[in-house]
Amino acid sequence: IRVLEVETGFATPCHVPVRRDGAVRVPHPDGYVKGKYTKGLPSGLHARAWIESNGPIPDGLVIDHLCRHRPCCNVAHMELVTPTENLRRGDVAKLTMEKVIELRAMRGAGMKCVEIARILGVSVSVVSRTSRGENWADGECPAWNKVKARRECSRVEQ
Repeated sequence: IRVLEVETGFATPCHVPVRRDGAVRVPHPDGYVKGKYTKGLPSGLHARAWIESNGPIPDGLVIDHLCRHRPCCNVAHMELVTPTENLRRGDVAKLTMEKVIELRAMRGAGMKCVEIARILGVSVSVVSRTSRGENWADGECPAWNKVKARRECSRVEQ
């Protein structure tokens, strides 16, 4: 893959794919630069660069651009992560692990989901699912353990 080094504000330059004539390749609408179809290879040039340098991408993992620049093919700017972690690191995620711990602590202290949702700027269903461990299941959940214990006690008393 022919590349042009471009400064994007990351610690080291991004490698942006160029055509044979030296012109920068235009990214696909999803932000990634795609290559010609080749059987057995992903279409994204960043993924091809990873495979060329590090071998196959294991099932269940995706490439995260640490530089946040999707056209970049610099493998030093890439890390293999789960799709969930990739979404968390992206621009769309409203919660961080710190916010999840805070959310669960508020819920464990008895605060209503509606109040927490208003404070954190997320939906009530996100608060509910996150406090139960359905979302962010890999995070610490001490508050949910308190909530579950309270529910178990109330069931026993009934």
